[in-house]
Amino acid sequence: MPDVAGVPSAEELAALPHDELAARLAEAYRAIAGLTARVELLERRAGRDSLLTEQGPVFPQLEGLAVALGCTVTARG
Repeated sequence: MPDVAGVPSAEELAALPHDELAARLAEAYRAIAGLTARVELLERRAGRDSLLTEQGPVFPQLEGLAVALGCTVTARG
């Protein structure tokens, strides 16, 4: 994995005392869980609220825009 600004390297982490490494790992898992929940929420909202879906077009006047965006436009259900 390429270096990311602000993220310690494996070598830097290996040099940390066990207790500090464990605390950082727990913090990382909490951050991952929070971000995963946020992504799931946003995906649900996008699926529920989106006018742009893979179904057939309902609004012919928007079909050109949909084609340009690579999708189709349908009515909200």
